[in-house]
Amino acid sequence: MKKRTLCLGDDSGHSVDLCLWDLKAEEESSYIQERIDSGVQPIICVKGGKVSDYNGKSLSAIGVSTILIEPEMEAVADLREWMTLYYNITNFIHLSTSSSRQTVSCTTTLSEISNMQLKVLKSSPIYRVIATVKEMKTNEFYYNACINVMNAWQCGKKTSRTADGWFCSYCNIESANMEFKYALKMCIEDSSSHVWAIAFQEAAQEIVGIPAKKLATMRDENYPTFSLHIDVTRNLQKQIK
Repeated sequence: MKKRTLCLGDDSGHSVDLCLWDLKAEEESSYIQERIDSGVQPIICVKGGKVSDYNGKSLSAIGVSTILIEPEMEAVADLREWMTLYYNITNFIHLSTSSSRQTVSCTTTLSEISNMQLKVLKSSPIYRVIATVKEMKTNEFYYNACINVMNAWQCGKKTSRTADGWFCSYCNIESANMEFKYALKMCIEDSSSHVWAIAFQEAAQEIVGIPAKKLATMRDENYPTFSLHIDVTRNLQKQIK
């Protein structure tokens, strides 16, 4: 079961997680990622999504859900105009608490973030930076994640290999399969400074451009192509949170 989580925000100043599953995680999210990579923040309309109160408010695109990307609607044009003027200076209040983030803050620099001496707390804000990927550690860039789903959320914790499959100590179950998930160590830099950081699943896939399993298979079966892909990824400027 494939899953992709998007963070949606609008002119209310609030943001929420949207989970895409299976074909929607592959098809719609691929097109959305292409738009983001081209420098466009796509506007998405969701019809028939499932609203969950688990870990705060969140949305799930299920089988009957419809996702429209950049539809021709007056409300979309109004939102695009608002984004042009206010997106980069808006402090979004995040309604989903499945991750450690609560607030999306405005754009800043790596040097300014370092000087803040931030502590990771439950209500820690996100600071957005425009940075370049200077280096990546490619010997260990993924982990084997639990695929068990509880309350519409995938566990995703690290599993250990057994004789018959993969064991998750968090769920206390053994599964025949697991999912490759990113834990990519990389050095990012902007005009002010550089820093080593770890990019997990969705963030890492946005940077690398392909799923962790595909990159791992490429490394094991066609190292020259893998090396070329990593070289292309380096020095690309990305919006990083």
